[in-house]
Amino acid sequence: GGIYKEKLLFSKAQTYFLRALNMYKSVLPPNHYFLTDILNSLGKVYCDQGYYDRALTCYQKAYAISKINYTNDHLQQAQTIENIGLLYKTNGM
Repeated sequence: GGIYKEKLLFSKAQTYFLRALNMYKSVLPPNHYFLTDILNSLGKVYCDQGYYDRALTCYQKAYAISKINYTNDHLQQAQTIENIGLLYKTNGM
């Protein structure tokens, strides 16, 4: 998904990030920390496509999972909070 996102092929990126997310969900516990990266990446792709509500949902799920797995000063939480903030800032949400 990441390569397709870099090439601005957002629909393909979305497809592969969703596949990865579903694979992770099928083999990992529901709040496994691996899910935060995929959810953040998928949220960025949704944002690039103008699907801001979907992006926010991904970011909120990523943040909830990161709160379970990391301390409040962990980089993963900061990145997710930044994604939410940028979404609100750039889209007037």
